[in-house]
Amino acid sequence: MDRGMRKTNAISGKKNSKFTELNTVVPGINVDPVPSKAAWAKKLEIKKTSLLSDFWPHGEIAKKIGIFNRQGGSAEKTNIVVDEKSIVVLVKEYPISEVPDIEEIIRFSGGLNGR
Repeated sequence: MDRGMRKTNAISGKKNSKFTELNTVVPGINVDPVPSKAAWAKKLEIKKTSLLSDFWPHGEIAKKIGIFNRQGGSAEKTNIVVDEKSIVVLVKEYPISEVPDIEEIIRFSGGLNGR
């Protein structure tokens, strides 16, 4: 896992109470197998963020939603916001070297919830 991913998960974990206030769930998903996710969560002390595995069939979810990078064999770094009616209302892709703007997602989620 790169430093950007570590920082992203640390930031989203610290903002968990704000996401809860906005009735927003922020899972992390990538193509790592479950044992790797568990070790990663333990090492980084991630306790409040759900870490989901799209390992097998390899990247199937990422493929279905159009964010699988076949060259790299992983999902693109993407924030996807789904509203309460299960409608995708935001898809924002980031360069692998960039840390996603969590505050942007909080502002967007607040707008959806009228806050």
